[in-house]
Amino acid sequence: MTVLTTTVINNAEIKEKIYYIWDDMVKGFALKVIPNGQKKYIIKYRTAMGGRSGVQRWYIFGDIQNLSCKEAREEAAKLFRMIHEGKDPQAEKASLREADTLTEFWELYVKDYASLKENKENYLKHTEPLWRLYIKPVLGNRKITDINNLDIEHLHRSLARVKYNANRTLSLLNLLFNLMEKWNLRPPHTNPCRCVQRYKEDLRIRYLSSEEMVRFTKELRDAETRKPEMVYTVAAIRLLLLTAARKNEILTCKWEWVDFDNHLINLPTSKTGKKTIFLNSKAVEILKELYQRPERELSEYIIKGRNFQGHNIDFKTAWHTIMKNANIKNFRVHDLRHTAASIAITNGHSEAAIAQMLGHKSTAMVKHYAHLASKPVFDVANTLSEVINF
Repeated sequence: MTVLTTTVINNAEIKEKIYYIWDDMVKGFALKVIPNGQKKYIIKYRTAMGGRSGVQRWYIFGDIQNLSCKEAREEAAKLFRMIHEGKDPQAEKASLREADTLTEFWELYVKDYASLKENKENYLKHTEPLWRLYIKPVLGNRKITDINNLDIEHLHRSLARVKYNANRTLSLLNLLFNLMEKWNLRPPHTNPCRCVQRYKEDLRIRYLSSEEMVRFTKELRDAETRKPEMVYTVAAIRLLLLTAARKNEILTCKWEWVDFDNHLINLPTSKTGKKTIFLNSKAVEILKELYQRPERELSEYIIKGRNFQGHNIDFKTAWHTIMKNANIKNFRVHDLRHTAASIAITNGHSEAAIAQMLGHKSTAMVKHYAHLASKPVFDVANTLSEVINF
């Protein structure tokens, strides 16, 4: 028998996935333990006075910061009494939400949706610019009940020059209007985004050729020799290629997350939530060299910023110089991930393993490299062509 107590709550282990500790004193009452460290109180119930014909709901009503275990159990019991009287706490919470204009709804969205996500900082970092640059100037002051399909269509067409951002904006609007319906702020089945056709995007996958790789690695060595202060920028670039990590994951990485014994970096958060970066021997060697530098303790970050304080924010100027000197065109920092993936798949590694290295939840993105998997076979065929002389 499990009874939620303060001790049980405090000792609840943070795991890679969400899990629940159910209380046997009040059936349907539980502690929700989230990978980002948050612990929230929830109840699971059915509408229609708790009958089997009712819709099942999950309702978060507090967290361990604002409710003690005893208070939470009492609140759960009170909520269940309301449910047996025919009330629906989740629906009543939704009915309390009020928003007239889209700007007012955006504030609700940030408070009641985006801020509750596990990786809320990264999530808002990607959605807020879409709102600020594209949606708010056109639709911000419009009443949410007045926005129609034509409004969304016009906005989407106005962004035709930037197809990627146009589609991301449409996806965000689709989510916003779905939430409006869910929260009873618009009638059901009135989402104005439903019939808007997305633009076809040309997927750009660029990676270094073997000749470019030779020039690239040589330029990194030369850059470090010419400017010793480039040590951290060059180290960051090398780590990006060796680990296939995202730029921000390396630039904001702290020493405390590095596990030298197991050759891992355990990121508490990333674009996709908690993530493990796998370190090969060369990556470990680079990290150990940086760890032994005298200025290591001046900042908790691996890739130091100016005057060894904080972390490096960006290295656009240095990257441009490296690309120019190495005579490499149309190659972005993010393409280092593509290069790492292409090398891995060319050498026969599985899509699943490569997806895990990249931090993708599925192999869908890796399939774009599928044509490279046959390269070793073509190498064999070309060898036969060279050796056999008819």
